[in-house]
Parts: sequence; C-alpha cells; structure tokens
Amino acid sequence: MARKHSVTITSAALMGLAGMVFAASATTAKGTDLRAERAQTLKQLVLNRTADVKRLENSARGLQEQIDSLAAEFSSPELVELRRLTQQAARESGLRPTKGGGLIVTLNDGPRRPDDPLSEEIDPNWLLVHQQDIEAVINALWAGGATSISVMDERIVATSAVRCVGSTVLVNGRVFSPPFVIKAIGDRAEMRRSLNNDESVSLFRDLADEYGLTYQVTDGFNILMKEFRGSITTRYAKPIED
Repeated sequence: MARKHSVTITSAALMGLAGMVFAASATTAKGTDLRAERAQTLKQLVLNRTADVKRLENSARGLQEQIDSLAAEFSSPELVELRRLTQQAARESGLRPTKGGGLIVTLNDGPRRPDDPLSEEIDPNWLLVHQQDIEAVINALWAGGATSISVMDERIVATSAVRCVGSTVLVNGRVFSPPFVIKAIGDRAEMRRSLNNDESVSLFRDLADEYGLTYQVTDGFNILMKEFRGSITTRYAKPIED
C-alpha cells in the first residue's frame, strides 16, 4: 500500500509540473512574437555594422592622409610616374571621385491603396522596389557604357553588392530607404537605349505604369561621383590559371 501511495504522489507531482510547463509555454507564446524578435535583431545587427563601417572609414581616411603626406615629401621621375599610374588606376576602379554628365534614375515604391477595391488582388511585392530592380538598372547602365555608377551616392565597384533588408536596401554597408537614386556618368543616348532595351528594367517599368511605382530617368549635368570608401580586399577570389 505504501508503495502504491508513493507512486500516486509521484504521478500527481509530474502532472502538476507538466501543467506548469504548458502554462508557461502558453504565456510565452502569447507574449512573444518570434518573427518580430528576429526582425528586430536583424535591424539592430545592421545598425551596429553600419556604425562599425563608419568608424573604420574615418580611421582609414586618416591613415590615407598620412600616407599621401609622406609620399609628397619624396620626389623622383620614377615615383612621379608610378603615382600617376596609381591615380589613374584608382579613378578607373572607383577609388577616386570623378565628375561628368550622364543619367539619374529614380525608383520608388508604389502608393499603398487600402481603399482600392482591387487591393486584395494586388501582390504587395508589386508595390515595392526590390534588390533585383536596382541591380537591373545598374547592369543596364554598365551595358550602355557607363564609366561610373553610384546608388544613393555610394560608389559601385567590382566588390559592391545591393542587398534587401526588409523595405530598405544595404549598399556598401549602409542602409537606405526609398526613393532610390542611381547616378551614372557616360553617354546619355547609349545608356537610355540600354535601359529601354533591358527586359528586367522593362518589367519594372510596366509595374510602375500599372501600380504607380516611380521609374524616372533624367539627364544629369556635372554629376559628382564620390569615391568608394569601403574595403576592396577580396577574401575568396583567386587568379585564373592558364
């Protein structure tokens, strides 16, 4: 009898403990949105990384000024020629500012229309500018002979990437919200022709006409293109062997 009574007490205790666990789980589920927490964590991570990028850029800028100052103290024909070639390569690779005429392309999200009777039939993604839309414009401008391109005044180089972060985009480690402004220096007629013939850009232009998104191309005069301020060190690339 004593053994049976002990088993009964133990079973009751286990059932009570299980009930407490279920209650705690229910309370936690009601009070916590895991998706919201994940989104908040991602947002904070991006903000922290953006602050790190800004701090490191300021440090790199100071070091570069010291290097330029020391280099200016030494002069020889060989060094002058080497410096000229280095500066030319830096301009061509986007590491020096440049100025010229070209095009300015503006992309913006469509208006939210909750009172529109057709709103339930509209895919919300059709009302947003996405990473691939910006990339399509950039690629079309390169194909049209652009010599330099920037997105939100961030210089686009070989190692640059555009990434979606919710309704914003990440360019060179910085977060930007729409409208997204893309500037390109080059032959205007050739770049316009390339934009008009690009299938991906045409798809976005059709969505813009249908749902009110912004696709605007204007002539740019004396466009000032800032230098790329990030790191150009590649960690995974390697030369192709003959």
